[in-house]
Amino acid sequence: MERPGSARCAIWASIQALSSSMLEATSAWMGVIMKEIVAEGLTRRLPAYADFFYWRLSSGIEVDFVVNNIDCAVEAKAAARVRGEHAKGLRELKLDHPETRRRIVVSLDPHDRTYRGRH
Repeated sequence: MERPGSARCAIWASIQALSSSMLEATSAWMGVIMKEIVAEGLTRRLPAYADFFYWRLSSGIEVDFVVNNIDCAVEAKAAARVRGEHAKGLRELKLDHPETRRRIVVSLDPHDRTYRGRH
């Protein structure tokens, strides 16, 4: 066991801090990459006249892609498992725009999930 003030203990603490910040940076970059992949997929699959944009509330809640006249909303998440919090922006969009027909979360989750009857 190392003494709290020892050089080895300080080095280990520095390595742990660096590992943590690298993990956070990697997660952030994975999110950016995932959004780029989804944008590319939308560009290739939507008709040429289709339009997509970003939607955000002043509270900071957002949806990555809204297609055409809010026909479809897509949230891109670099998550291995989709959780309820990942669809928060999609739920808020539906409250503001009940005409939204489809809301989709694209993620790294290998399981397809469908949630019906929820806002």
